[in-house]
Amino acid sequence: MKKYIYLIFTGIVGFFIGCQSPDDLVPSTNSMGFNSITAYFIDGEYTNAEFRTTVTDINADIVINIPYYFPEETNNKTTLGKMRVIASIDDNCTISPKLGVLDLTKKNYFTFTNGLGETKKICITGAVKMLSGSQITYFAIPADDATSFAGVTGTIDQEDKVISLITVDDLSSVNAEFKLSPHATISPDPSTTKVNLNQDTQFTVTAQDGTTTTYTVTKAAPEKIGYGYRSGSEKLLWSFDFTTSGFAWGGSNHASLAAIGNNLIVNMGNGTTPKYFNRITGVKIGDINLGSASAEGCITNDLNGNLLICNYADNGNTFRIYKTKSVTTAPTAFITYANSTGYTLGRKVSVQGSIDGDAIVSAELESWDGSSSFVRWIVTGGVVGTPEIIAMSGVSNWSAGVTVADVVYASENPADGYFTSFYSADVLHYMKGTSSMASLDPQSDGSGWAYNNNCLDVKAFNGARYLLLGCVSHFPQWSINTQLYLYDVTSLGQFTGTVDTSPALTFRPSVTSFNGLEGVSASGDVLLVPSSDGYTLSLYYIDNNCKALGAYQFDCIKK
Repeated sequence: MKKYIYLIFTGIVGFFIGCQSPDDLVPSTNSMGFNSITAYFIDGEYTNAEFRTTVTDINADIVINIPYYFPEETNNKTTLGKMRVIASIDDNCTISPKLGVLDLTKKNYFTFTNGLGETKKICITGAVKMLSGSQITYFAIPADDATSFAGVTGTIDQEDKVISLITVDDLSSVNAEFKLSPHATISPDPSTTKVNLNQDTQFTVTAQDGTTTTYTVTKAAPEKIGYGYRSGSEKLLWSFDFTTSGFAWGGSNHASLAAIGNNLIVNMGNGTTPKYFNRITGVKIGDINLGSASAEGCITNDLNGNLLICNYADNGNTFRIYKTKSVTTAPTAFITYANSTGYTLGRKVSVQGSIDGDAIVSAELESWDGSSSFVRWIVTGGVVGTPEIIAMSGVSNWSAGVTVADVVYASENPADGYFTSFYSADVLHYMKGTSSMASLDPQSDGSGWAYNNNCLDVKAFNGARYLLLGCVSHFPQWSINTQLYLYDVTSLGQFTGTVDTSPALTFRPSVTSFNGLEGVSASGDVLLVPSSDGYTLSLYYIDNNCKALGAYQFDCIKK
């Protein structure tokens, strides 16, 4: 759809009046005094989008570049018509006549006066710029159920333009799925032409403006660093408003996440069917096959490709956990538990290990009267053991609803202990047995009251053990956004201080919120997913109040 972009220019004029002496004038910060122009859409969905042009030479035309498509990933073509921008000039400079509504298909002339009183005729115009992106951001050979091929996702080295496929399977005649920079093309196109990826194969990506980049796809295993993820490999995969994917936003949401294969599954815990996405690209694929299961509780996954789906069971009802290895296959019963605990189950459930082998499943007990207990099942050799109620001591109590604690074991061995955190104590505890052995206090700036610090996950990656804490915003209307903290907890010697200043902290991104309204349900979840080839670690988060769903990725490739 063609969009006509209307922009109006607003000038920033500084001057001094009254009885100020010449000595009070603020001098120009540089010899020119004209710094930049930033354009904004005047209507439509993207009025917050900005296009900044730095002014380096007022003797040449000042050109505002607008992308050929906006947003770039859409087919919405832009045209230059009436447009609005703001200009940044020094305090003692002026533009005349006052900047106003312009047609940027033409040259628009003004007089610019600098801080010394010198005048210069300037020209402001616009140009539509072709897109220059020429990257491959996702490359995978899809699974084939007919041949029992599990599929393989390439590890992309953007610096060296090498995509590594770590597999021993025959790739002599395959098609590939991929994602490119918006409006770029690839040659040859492996989605339509079968290619032999048993040998090194080059693909050329051509941007809309003609820029080209050549990638080599190789069936090989890159060298790893000795420990953990590589510092500097942290990158944002994607981030968006989850309501754009068909999820409702409301107070009944109790969001949770799981991942199996290349699929990220998102459950709102409100009775609707969970949806699944390509976990690398963020593209929505569809609804999972829920069969006769209920997802009114939460979802989670083990380390062996099992998706667990839980109902929500009050005291006196039956708590059920279902399992499936495919988003398209209806789940079957895994755990059935007659709930006579006096509490409610299902809002927070976690699993560590593989339920096909050894694992620990924990389900937190909640009550408006307070709770500090959870139910634990130890799985040995694929056999589920007798449920145990673990009553923690010295950690205060949580309540119910969105305030329920998260409990995540460090490994499938109970002796390695577990982590827990909840509102409103907001203290992150490391527990052994029923006792707290170490802890991190709430945010050092005293803002813990504004967050629900109750989203946890623990995963091993390249010889390290990482703990992820997600803090959901209670007050998005005050620009209080989601907080994410990733810690190295391989040893607990540095597990001290506060959640935001601990020496164990390795990663803390700035997370975008997509909501400025009052919060309705401070629910959310976080998830760590090591790739099956051991080269990447992906981080996922969801914050219901901020309408935010996003992903980061790390790698351990030696550079």
